[in-house]
Amino acid sequence: MHRVSHNQMPRIPRVKAALNSKCFFALVKSIIPLQQEVNVTFDLEGMEISALDTTNCVFIRLKIPTDSFEEYALKDGAATTVGWDLRVVSKNVKPIGGDTISFQYFQDEAPNDFEFVQWTGDGGVESRFSMKLLCIESDTMNVPDADDEDMDLIANFDSHMLSTTSPIGRLMDVASGTVQISYDGSEMEFNVESTSGSGKVVINKSVTDPKLCTLSGAGSGDRMAFSTTFISKFLQASGIGDRVNLRMQSQNPIRIEFPFLKNAHLHFILAPRLGEDSASAMES
Repeated sequence: MHRVSHNQMPRIPRVKAALNSKCFFALVKSIIPLQQEVNVTFDLEGMEISALDTTNCVFIRLKIPTDSFEEYALKDGAATTVGWDLRVVSKNVKPIGGDTISFQYFQDEAPNDFEFVQWTGDGGVESRFSMKLLCIESDTMNVPDADDEDMDLIANFDSHMLSTTSPIGRLMDVASGTVQISYDGSEMEFNVESTSGSGKVVINKSVTDPKLCTLSGAGSGDRMAFSTTFISKFLQASGIGDRVNLRMQSQNPIRIEFPFLKNAHLHFILAPRLGEDSASAMES
């Protein structure tokens, strides 16, 4: 413990928050394949990242409300946005069991530095890392929440069913290209075809264990075409929580959400592929 002399005022960070280190590391690793440099906002509602991927095809939204943190405080309640390089965070912040990682930002004293502190065991060993902040220009992005009543499909999966090693995850590796996803009200189908191979996964609403998957919605039967590359990257986040939510509406972006902790979520939104792939999908 650091002692404060009578002549030295204690430092008050602009941002101070503490989160489970294993969960934080998994989140960072899940976003890096899509975007490495992000603006992170801390406000009275919690921590948020809203960004497009490097190809401008995927909208990424991470929201961690204050009640998901083990500690959360803002100086004067003022919102603060800082630029992080997630590659640097990943190299210097590692998961240490179920222990805690603390964020500290002393804006008044070190406006270009953001501090990460980890403790191991009973707190006897401290690891401290200070990262240089980035200046990232980005527009404010507000994507409206989807109305469940408008969805053709609302699916809730056990996270293992959408892991990279699951049948659906392995299907994405059959060929780099397009996966056609459809739901007709009774069956959900993932279909991949290419010159190098093909594969299909079918989930039947009436026989699937609800602990593994629940399907709802009227279904349109339309086959929507999406990039297998992006879907594979999304599935890398399956380990951050126990469930995965998928929402789909004909000719609209697919929404895949990974809830975790208390009301926190990592959300990916991907537009369907247009052109020959989608045209052939709709004709079949």
